[in-house]
Amino acid sequence: MTWRSILISNGGKLSLQHRQMLIQQSENEFTVPLEDIAVIVVENRETVITIPLLSALAQNGITLLTCDEQFLPCGQWLPFSQYHRQLKTLKLQLEVHYLRKNSFGRSSYNKRSVIKHLCWNIRNILSKQKDYK
Repeated sequence: MTWRSILISNGGKLSLQHRQMLIQQSENEFTVPLEDIAVIVVENRETVITIPLLSALAQNGITLLTCDEQFLPCGQWLPFSQYHRQLKTLKLQLEVHYLRKNSFGRSSYNKRSVIKHLCWNIRNILSKQKDYK
C-alpha cells in the first residue's frame, strides 16, 4: 500500500538496494521500501538518481517530481504502462458518486434501502477493481 510522500531537500544519492530505495546524504543513510512510496519530490539539483532506481520506481507505479532553482516542480517521471489502473480506479469512484447521488435523490428510498444499495455498489466496484489488477 503506497502512503509515503518523500521530499529530498538535501543533495545526495538515490539508489536501489534490495527492493528498497537507499538515500545516501553526507553522513546519513536511509532505506525506504518501494511498496510504501507514492510520490518522491527532489528539490535539490545536486541529487544523483541511478537508472535501476528509476526503473524500479516505474515498475512500482511511483511518481518522481523534480524542482527548479526556485523549488517549483518542473519535471515529472511517470510509469509508462501502469497509469491506466489509476484512471480506472478514478472512474469507478466517480461511478459510485453518481449512483449514490441518484439513489439519495429519490424520495421513495428509505435509509435502509439506500444503505443496501450503497453496499451493493461498493461490493460491485471492489470486484471490478480485482479484475483490473
